Amino acid sequence: MARTHRDLETWKLANDLRRRIYQFTTRPQVAKDVDYCRQIRRAINSACSNTSEGFYKYKHPQFAHSMRVARGELGEVIDLLNAAMQAGYLEPSEHDELTALAARALAANGGLLNYLEGNGKIRSQ
Repeated sequence: MARTHRDLETWKLANDLRRRIYQFTTRPQVAKDVDYCRQIRRAINSACSNTSEGFYKYKHPQFAHSMRVARGELGEVIDLLNAAMQAGYLEPSEHDELTALAARALAANGGLLNYLEGNGKIRSQ
């Protein structure tokens, strides 16, 4: 059982992704694209923040709502990672690693969301 939002697998994965995004967006070629950096950082920060916020709401419906918002933000991050690849900001191997990490965060988010929407019971897909 999670005691804080930091114990949630989806938050841990998203936070790792956030760290990696901040690393690659400080590269001079990428950092020049201020709008791109602002957008991807906002999206990943929102994914982490909504997960944290939802955890502290305690009630399953409110927590689930925050997790759906976080899920949308993770989807936006994946799209922005694809844009980074197209712009030449990421090497193919980096893109693959980051999108795989985002996919793992999405899967963990989905598992938690299924739990929350099942009112404490895990539902089968």
